[in-house]
Amino acid sequence: MDRLIGLLRRRGLMLFLLALFLRILAIGHPIEVDSFHWLREGADFLRSLLTGDLAETYGGAHPGVTSMWLVGIGLALEHTVYHLLGRTNQALLPWLNEILASPYPGLSHYVWVRLVFAPITAGLLVAIYHMGDRAFDRRIAALATALLLFEPYYLAHARVIVPDALASSFVLLAMLAMLTHLRHRGGTRYLLLSGLCLGLAIMSKLPTILAGPILALWLIADEVTVPWAERRGLGGLLHALILLTLVTLLTCWAIWPALWTTPGATLARWWANLTQKEMGSRLSFFLGHRTFDPGPLFYPVVLLFRCSPVTLIGVFVAVVIGATRRRIEHGWPAAALASFSLFFMAMISLDASKIDRYLLPALPPLAFIAALGWLAAADMPLITRRISRRLSLAAVVLAQAGLALAFYPDYFSYYNPLLGGPRVAQKVVVVGVGEGLDVAAQRLASLSNATELTVAAWYPGSFAPHFPGHTVKMVAQDADSIWNWARSHFVVSYINQWQRKSNQEIIAYFKGQAPFDVVRLHGVNYALIFPGPIARPEDAARLGQPSVNFGRIVRLRGVEAASPKAEAGRDAVITLYWEPVASFETEDFLVTLVLRDVDGHEWVRSHGPPVGGFLPLRVWHPGMLIRDAQHIHIPAGMPPGTYQLLIGWYSPSTGRTLTARRADGIPIGDMAPVLSLQVATSPAGIPLDAPSATPADIIWGSIRLAGWHLAEGRYPEGGTLPLTLYWRATRDAPSPIRIRLALEAPNGGSWQRPGFHEISPRYPPERWRSKELVLERWDALLPAGLPDGEYTAILEARDDAGHLLGQQRLGRVEIASRPHMFTLPKPQHVVDARFGERIRLLGYDVAPAARPGEPLQVVLYWQATAEIDTSYKVFIHVLNPREHIMGQSDHIPQHG
Repeated sequence: MDRLIGLLRRRGLMLFLLALFLRILAIGHPIEVDSFHWLREGADFLRSLLTGDLAETYGGAHPGVTSMWLVGIGLALEHTVYHLLGRTNQALLPWLNEILASPYPGLSHYVWVRLVFAPITAGLLVAIYHMGDRAFDRRIAALATALLLFEPYYLAHARVIVPDALASSFVLLAMLAMLTHLRHRGGTRYLLLSGLCLGLAIMSKLPTILAGPILALWLIADEVTVPWAERRGLGGLLHALILLTLVTLLTCWAIWPALWTTPGATLARWWANLTQKEMGSRLSFFLGHRTFDPGPLFYPVVLLFRCSPVTLIGVFVAVVIGATRRRIEHGWPAAALASFSLFFMAMISLDASKIDRYLLPALPPLAFIAALGWLAAADMPLITRRISRRLSLAAVVLAQAGLALAFYPDYFSYYNPLLGGPRVAQKVVVVGVGEGLDVAAQRLASLSNATELTVAAWYPGSFAPHFPGHTVKMVAQDADSIWNWARSHFVVSYINQWQRKSNQEIIAYFKGQAPFDVVRLHGVNYALIFPGPIARPEDAARLGQPSVNFGRIVRLRGVEAASPKAEAGRDAVITLYWEPVASFETEDFLVTLVLRDVDGHEWVRSHGPPVGGFLPLRVWHPGMLIRDAQHIHIPAGMPPGTYQLLIGWYSPSTGRTLTARRADGIPIGDMAPVLSLQVATSPAGIPLDAPSATPADIIWGSIRLAGWHLAEGRYPEGGTLPLTLYWRATRDAPSPIRIRLALEAPNGGSWQRPGFHEISPRYPPERWRSKELVLERWDALLPAGLPDGEYTAILEARDDAGHLLGQQRLGRVEIASRPHMFTLPKPQHVVDARFGERIRLLGYDVAPAARPGEPLQVVLYWQATAEIDTSYKVFIHVLNPREHIMGQSDHIPQHG
């Protein structure tokens, strides 16, 4: 370790080169989300300098002046090299104007600017080492610098073109210079250096101004604690404080050109931006919840997650040793640095707006405290007897390096492994500042037609430099007030968008959709790439499905389910590929989705605008291929099995539906069967999700009636009463029960059908599991011959042996009587055909002719030979000589 210290002391160049190497390795990856902002600010800063408009060198409340200078230098260097190589013949100013006019600058600009930032931040680390040597000693400075060199969160910021690493380095240098001034108590050289570094820190990131009171407090504390003979006196103290303040202010003025010409206007503008824009609440995520004010625990939790365990353990050891010993070497400067970190963290916690990077200035001082702790631990007899001090300290540095390099090049994705790493962090704090978006861009860039694609990204500035196609901001709207993502081929969402539930209506649309690709970093999904509403021809072609035409307006080119099995109690996502053929008559046409079982019973019907309403029908035109993700809710308890999905179009304002036709032009009705959907068994214990249902807890045998829904309305006697029943098994394979509907009149009279209904015939109880919820849709037949009036519907249950298990009143229902005809008619054509044992077709009337396109009038004469306890549909087909169906009518007699 002593040789290493000597080598670093003699050759700071080696430390510089190692730091520089870490900063330029994979120099284009990733692009931190704020880098886009600072690149543009720096370009505008340089343009303002070239045009002499110094007032416009104002960049914002941050104020980020040091970053803007470095960005301007990097861009000027890039232009100079390109000009010498003949890659551009433009002057610098028009070249800058092109960069500023581009929505998302190219990757080369970021690389050149990083080539300027990298040696500056590496040089600052060398300066920290040398200043730490003076404020503490060589051993502490060497170990602290080594820890800071590989501190993942500090390293992540030191590689990008945001001001946070600059601010953190400058403020640490300011404090080390002040500690050196207080330690050696000679001259004003280090006092001036402290003021200079503080000014540079403030011009980098405004919150570092909090170091000013701390430095002043150190001067005062030193004055009152040193022996009387060594004190400066009140005049000397005031002189030091004034000198520190003047140098700080002079530094701020010297590097910010906006203060040279319009200081008052610049400061007024800065104050307005600070109070009206930067301060205040903003949407965040903390401890599993989206919030606008995470509270005082935010930064302590962030510190634990962002700081390396090597540093944290070293700080803990230093605190323990300092608390158990009366005196510890270099304890006062270490405590002074700790006071800044604690004060800084406490002060920035007062503002409701909290972002993890704001904490960064509090982190580098901890490296010196940790170094003190590890060195003290290495000097303990228990350690030195078992292992040499040199090897133990080398192991500490190697552990720190290994932790950081494990996250190369996405150091922003580092989170403390002792707390669970990124997998746990994503449930606690906001995750993601652009890492992974470069990978997403490269994957989409590998597609054959990438240059022709439009991709909407949550952070387009971090995505676009790596993608050759057209990039748009996901949540921006175009001139037609349509979201950019709704006109994109792909949509790249990001982890913190889902954490914070930003633009929840957009998140709801994509929820449940199968992503095209997923970018995972260290076991965490950082970027989800979804197919966008504008589909590519190959997207529908790969399905190989025949098309279905609707009303000669729109063609269904294909359909697919996001998952092979739909889960009860959740939404199933069905993706439809539409090809517009003509314009829609009205803008309110909705897509209808229906699920029917194999017996033709309808279980689910939903209506929704195409593409969730985000791509209005007014912008649909021939030549487009539109991917429409529709959400259809699968009710909790829906019996497992295969269901048929039918698709249609419906206009609420006109009541019109579009006729579906096969590819050969044959009409197939208003609804086209397009897909078979598997519904999985409901999870045990799943709750009812129907707000309209009446919950219950009635046990009949080994089956529980968990709820029901009785639809309001006026029902014809002898017709059907739709009942929704929710059953729950009290054990596996419960014994089946039979039910019957009875109607009770106000005078006490009762009517019911003679037969009983076996519950859930499609999914019988012997297949149920304990606590499983089973939904049953039962069209209960009403008794025939009921007079007009209001009745109480009663559900009666019996076991297999016919024993009464109980009754439950379901509610009131209104019954409408109707006339019954018993006189035999005289049809044109007598048939006298029997269907089963209870239905007789006496004959029919038919119109002599019908024109093509007009309805053919057919009258059927039916007679019941016994009471019928099942509802039937009548199918009438018109066949041509080749027995092809030319027309059809399928419905319950007299439409129910």
